[in-house]
Amino acid sequence: MRRSFSIPVFFFFFVFFVFGAFSGAGPAKAREKTLPPEIMTGMGLRFALVPAGSFVMGAGPDFVGDASYERPAREVRITKSFYVSETEVTQAQWVKVMGNNPSRHKGDDLPVDGVSHDDALSFLRKLNEMEPGGGFKLPTEAQWEYAARAGSGGNYCHGNDPDKLSEYAWYGEDLRTGSSHPVGTKKPNAWGLRDMHGNLFEWVADFMDENWYSRSPAKDPKGPETGDFRVIRGGSYASDAQGLQSAARNLELPSTRSMTVGLRIIKEAP
Repeated sequence: MRRSFSIPVFFFFFVFFVFGAFSGAGPAKAREKTLPPEIMTGMGLRFALVPAGSFVMGAGPDFVGDASYERPAREVRITKSFYVSETEVTQAQWVKVMGNNPSRHKGDDLPVDGVSHDDALSFLRKLNEMEPGGGFKLPTEAQWEYAARAGSGGNYCHGNDPDKLSEYAWYGEDLRTGSSHPVGTKKPNAWGLRDMHGNLFEWVADFMDENWYSRSPAKDPKGPETGDFRVIRGGSYASDAQGLQSAARNLELPSTRSMTVGLRIIKEAP
């Protein structure tokens, strides 16, 4: 004969599941609340926690300039919290892992430059071997823009005012006479991340497809499977304010080594 729950037991499970569904108090949410807001690796890389959530990705109505690569804007959901390095990878950190310094502008606390996308992947392979637990990656475009915005729906992490951009970013310098700057010397965004605008462009994981936004998924989107170019984000010390907008996309061949391109990495949350 089929067994049935008694009324008290049934009532208990009913309350548990309904309460969990509507309050967000299920096991996954509970685990997420226990994640530390900041972690430090043995190699001296400091990471800030970026919470799961939704945002509008792409060029909004106030976007300045040609937005053919950045539209249509659409709501995107990041379903899992992740850690983002609070600054771009420095030359000292790169040397600890790779044993060399390819940068044009030298300085331990300057972001590493002159690294291709392929070089960035080699760095991550070695870092994952050296650090217990691993889980280090390049961010997807969606993760990068979500982290850069830090809850802002404006063109920048602080809103739309370009006059305030110099408080958060190194930019507007001459390419020939300018240089990258020590990381972390400008204001952080609301999630504790610095230099998301300016200093150096940053490699992300995605291949570039100019029309990808019109067909990419709304949940944890990744770029197309193949392509000739990889996406770079954030602008550099030689970019203008328009190029530093959170939604702005640019591209490079994955083999390119440029003095205006570096990297920022993420670590999967346990």
